[in-house]
Amino acid sequence: MKNPSPLALLYLLAALPLRAAQVLKVPDCVPFPDKGCYYDPGIKAAEAPLLIYLRGHLGGAGVITGQDAVLASARQAFEKYGLRSAAQAQGLVVLVTGSSHLAVLRDDVARLEGLLGRRVGSVAVAAHSGGYVGLSKSLDSLQRVDRVVLLDNFYGDVAGMAGKVARAGAPCSGFYTPHNRARFKNFTGAACAIEAAASDAEHDPRVGKCLPSYLAGEACDGKGPARRIAARAADLPKTELGEADHTVSVLGRTKDIFGPERKDEGAGGTASWLEGRREAAPPSVQEPGAKTLAVKKVPELGAVRAGPANGTASGGWWSALLSRFHGESLTPIEKWQKRLGEEARRWLDSGKEDSPAFAEAMNEAAAELERAALAERKAERGDEAFELEFLAQKARRAAAGDHGAFADLAAY
Repeated sequence: MKNPSPLALLYLLAALPLRAAQVLKVPDCVPFPDKGCYYDPGIKAAEAPLLIYLRGHLGGAGVITGQDAVLASARQAFEKYGLRSAAQAQGLVVLVTGSSHLAVLRDDVARLEGLLGRRVGSVAVAAHSGGYVGLSKSLDSLQRVDRVVLLDNFYGDVAGMAGKVARAGAPCSGFYTPHNRARFKNFTGAACAIEAAASDAEHDPRVGKCLPSYLAGEACDGKGPARRIAARAADLPKTELGEADHTVSVLGRTKDIFGPERKDEGAGGTASWLEGRREAAPPSVQEPGAKTLAVKKVPELGAVRAGPANGTASGGWWSALLSRFHGESLTPIEKWQKRLGEEARRWLDSGKEDSPAFAEAMNEAAAELERAALAERKAERGDEAFELEFLAQKARRAAAGDHGAFADLAAY
């Protein structure tokens, strides 16, 4: 057999390190049963800093089930949002959930420590979009959270989420897009630096772009936070902490969440956690006796159902009433908000907002909103579905006598 030439041996030896690296390559995101996957960039420290990434809805689907589907969804989020590069840049182990409803609990962190072979040090939690569901459960369970990042996840019980973030006591930052602006107003009482994105199109791209900055405690845009929320837990309504003021202002009339209505007490009166929204109310409501509001008395429910001239039957009357906004430059969501706002103010003006007829009207509105949300979800338009579901929740809570929800509707 002919001996190989020195040049051939040189080529062979040069190829060995590459082949060894290929053989020893660590999988990008290792399966983490029942939750998703995790990635270890090769941290040498005795304690591994951890980033828990709670993914949003996938293609409009709120719940992903099955081991394979959850793993595939987690790996998709890992790639789509640049979590590998964030982990490498920040020196973090990343645990990614595969469905927005999944939480990372205290026992999950202990299980991850066993897989890593070392303890977890600091813990950062980031939630995107529909991941607010998993965030709420995670904050209830985790013993320690060192940073919270909110990635346009202002859906559902936003005020409740703010209370949990406040109690975690960790630095908090993130962003919201224009379609979440109204809901973001309910996120009060947590010390968070939240930036306003320029358009709804940034809902996904801004995650990968900004997450490293937020994890480092920096603003993403280099201009500082657009809004810093009051950092006192005492600023929360009484429903959250059992302290501080528990009143809401409904267009200049103060309501106690737990008791009867009482009038505002002027400049020295009770502070309102909806203060500042009164300016959005139409002058016809803010100024009693103004003639610009066509209907001063709320008609009976049957008369309202008659709706526009075509006499739409019950079951679609709320949607039919939206047709009178035809020609206005409003999105379907904005039309719903405007109609609900007008209706809430009409009931407020009549003094019958706590009546059974009002509850029935709001429940019927919620039912139509839920049907519309289902249609959007089937069409894989997740953001639109979130909006409609959120409005439906508000309507049902208002129907049940929640004065805070009623105030939100009246402010649209």
